[in-house]
Amino acid sequence: FPVVAFVVTLLSILAGLTLFIVIVVSGAFVLPQKVSETAPPTISPYESEYFSLTKTANPSTLNNSDLDKTEIEYTVKIEAKKENKLTISNITETTSVQTTESKVLNIAPHDFTKDLAGNNEVTQDKPLVIKYTIKPPTFFADSAIVNTVNIELAVGGNVSGIFPGTASAIVVIGNPPMDCPLIWPISS
Repeated sequence: FPVVAFVVTLLSILAGLTLFIVIVVSGAFVLPQKVSETAPPTISPYESEYFSLTKTANPSTLNNSDLDKTEIEYTVKIEAKKENKLTISNITETTSVQTTESKVLNIAPHDFTKDLAGNNEVTQDKPLVIKYTIKPPTFFADSAIVNTVNIELAVGGNVSGIFPGTASAIVVIGNPPMDCPLIWPISS
């Protein structure tokens, strides 16, 4: 009986290992869905101890046929947490477009100078909301637009230093390539 028990145990272990290997290897063949089915419209919000930063796009998806008659509205919102008084020292934007031809196109960033004229302070009672639109050209068909805002804020009171934040919004147009978008923002 000890030999039979040993053989049964050994076969059970081998069967379990085989099943485990089959499950792990089969996972490598699961194909991802198309970006237009999975891409989040927003890579946002950015949260810190002192503030939150969100960026949204409306609409977040477009049909190719709607390109000539639709504008994309972006909204950037900066909110202070607790009793912090924030001063915006820098705000910039980058926009890149990943097309079906595996090219990354950069388009001119929004100029926040007019939005901040005399209005660069944020408190809990007074969040900063900036809205602006872009009109995507028709050659953006089957692409993904990644629009990222980067900010640097000084926190008033007992806290010193400049604190950065990053948030992005994605607009999917038509049926972009599956590896779109190539660049995902990274915040620290």
